[in-house]
Amino acid sequence: MDKRSVVIPTNRECVDCIKAYVEETRKIQKKTGEECSFVLIDTSPEEVQETHSVLIDELKSEYKNIKIVYLNDQAQSEFLNKLVASYQTENPKLLYELLNPSGLSYGAAANRTFLVAAALGSNIVFRRDSDTLPQIKDGKFLFPSDIEDEYLGKNVCQIKDLLDKNDYANELDKMGNNPILMVGANYLGEWAGDYREMYEYDPDILKKHVWMNMPHKTSEEVDARIEYRYLQRNSDLHVEDRLQIVIDDLIEVGNFALKDVFLDVPLLPSEYALSMDYFYHSLFDELLLPKLYHNRHVQHFHTGERGSEAWFNRYHLGIAKSKVLRRYLAMVYKGISMNRERILKGGRIDNIEIAKIFEVVSKVSLEEASVLMDDLADLYSSINIEKYPKVAVLMREQKEEILLDAQKDIEKYAFLCKEWKALCEHASSIIDSLQ
Repeated sequence: MDKRSVVIPTNRECVDCIKAYVEETRKIQKKTGEECSFVLIDTSPEEVQETHSVLIDELKSEYKNIKIVYLNDQAQSEFLNKLVASYQTENPKLLYELLNPSGLSYGAAANRTFLVAAALGSNIVFRRDSDTLPQIKDGKFLFPSDIEDEYLGKNVCQIKDLLDKNDYANELDKMGNNPILMVGANYLGEWAGDYREMYEYDPDILKKHVWMNMPHKTSEEVDARIEYRYLQRNSDLHVEDRLQIVIDDLIEVGNFALKDVFLDVPLLPSEYALSMDYFYHSLFDELLLPKLYHNRHVQHFHTGERGSEAWFNRYHLGIAKSKVLRRYLAMVYKGISMNRERILKGGRIDNIEIAKIFEVVSKVSLEEASVLMDDLADLYSSINIEKYPKVAVLMREQKEEILLDAQKDIEKYAFLCKEWKALCEHASSIIDSLQ
């Protein structure tokens, strides 16, 4: 029997978001007739955590039939300490550091929500970002989970006649009876100001920037990505439900649902690296696991910290590290594709086989990654807006550190991936930590 959780990791105030998605949790539970938990993983400032804690207590009184789990910094540390201390591993110190790193890590934040979901016995998670809200239609929230829960676990053959577009006919045939383990949509709202600024300064600058992430793509494919990922982002208001099988990372991680995969393999817990929480997208593509895209997009709101110089520098150094990591991951994905039959068994992913590929790739020193860092710094230097040449200087100064960190991250992930499935199974034994 499937068991569900709605999960939100946050590092900011998100009162309206919490209220909306607790209501979505209630609707899921009512529709399925089965338990659905609401989980908030909170790393926001202390005063914000206090506000959230008061709200959670109020919601527990209002939604008495919903299991609501709130973990602030202290509760997360207690949960992870108990989890690691009671789990048999050769390197508990490293395991804890990867689960709860000191620096910002989107992958680690998501992994913590997965472990909590595992402890609750959930094999389905509905992930929502804390800077989003559902669309409102006819005066009511338009919840993505209505679509997500209906199609998770089915295969393409069962829904082929419902698909809005069939851009990937060859891929659909290859997917055969592989289960749909990811269903999601996109965001509505302004695209990130820094990317918009690049585009308005010179569209070719943004194109070169995006192309560095996907050097194997053609010019036309990069143009198409910029069009659908950025330019059209705010224009797809819901009229009626549409479904589409997609390749690549069109599905946003802040508005999607997963089944089983998060219990098999973790996300990369790299610190200060963007987009590592999109690892499943490429993993699915290489394993020929279908990703179902729908159009119940959520409203996305950029928060105030994006305007500061410190945020800008950290964000774009994170972009640099993520571009380096993508070059290593390109080798990982090639290895996954070549070993598909050994990795995917009965709709489940063999974490040990994935870990072996990461171990091999971690021993490779990539000269092209060094060249990539130089090219990226040159690109930023060419933008005649003061903050871009400034961050280009930081990229050059921190180049060797970023290159070394990226290679170490691949090695560390191999360790975490090897432990992951057993760790998730063990998590259910300490469920009392979440009561």
